[in-house]
Amino acid sequence: MAKTPYKYHSVWADSLREEGRNEGSLREARKSLLVVLSKRSLGVTPVQRERIESCEDLDQLETWLANAVTAASGVDVFR
Repeated sequence: MAKTPYKYHSVWADSLREEGRNEGSLREARKSLLVVLSKRSLGVTPVQRERIESCEDLDQLETWLANAVTAASGVDVFR
């Protein structure tokens, strides 16, 4: 995806765009994890859902997502 040249921009504006990208990546990782858990009928407890929704670490979410693909239970995802 090409970056749009901005006539007026600043380090602050650039940091806001980067922050938005990061938040979007986190949101999509959370959503993907919940979808995989649901489609595999692994179930999500309220505690697990809160853990997923509050996670701010993209690497951790991606690890859980990879675990969810082969996990035998919801508990195995978070080991």
